[in-house]
Amino acid sequence: MLKHIKTGLMIASLSTLLAAGAAVPAYAETSEKTVENAAESHPGEAEFRILDELTQKLASAAMAGDETAKDSLSALGMLDKEQKSELARILLDEGIIQASQRPGSGVEVVRTGECTSPAEGVSSRAMLRSTYNVTANCDQEFRFAGISVTKVRLTGTYITGSGIVLGTNGATAHVIHSYDPGSSISFSNFSHYVSGGRGYFQTTVTVTRNIFGWNHSTRSANLRLVTNGPGVVSCRWA
Repeated sequence: MLKHIKTGLMIASLSTLLAAGAAVPAYAETSEKTVENAAESHPGEAEFRILDELTQKLASAAMAGDETAKDSLSALGMLDKEQKSELARILLDEGIIQASQRPGSGVEVVRTGECTSPAEGVSSRAMLRSTYNVTANCDQEFRFAGISVTKVRLTGTYITGSGIVLGTNGATAHVIHSYDPGSSISFSNFSHYVSGGRGYFQTTVTVTRNIFGWNHSTRSANLRLVTNGPGVVSCRWA
């Protein structure tokens, strides 16, 4: 799904590994390999540090009243040693969104498509004469063993009448939450249009990851929402 975009790197020192006496590996062909080699050279230190950063992010959000963070923090505390190690490797290497595309990664993608409904209680004759403004959401949530690490939302607004989409007004997107250490998410290339009585809304989601001060990777993919008059038809990566 996610298309990998190679980027040039300036390699920085990893203070924790240096303090432990581990040498920083030479520049590798891809940034992922560089960080992967660092983690393999001293896996305990790297895994502990990344999980500690995740814990701090969840704890901070939970203290601010984020119920999802509270539940995720509790789920994190219940992981066994093997699960913690697997989660740490995901956060160190590929990131939670990319890992969701790998079979057996343990990452669950919860897809939710919902929209506000047109006014109820209107006769069929009136429906033929009436139009309604509708807002539809397309959510993608990435979980590991009950821990909600990242959730993004694409929103489309459109006009419906007679059971079809008559026109689209716009597309927007935002991050509902992201506790993935070292990751930032941005949106670009918004588009929206009508075709065959359906509304199409799309954006490019870009995940930039910087682990322990190293430029790690940048990946992009298109998230698409399709609606008909009454509601959401599909919510998926295109």
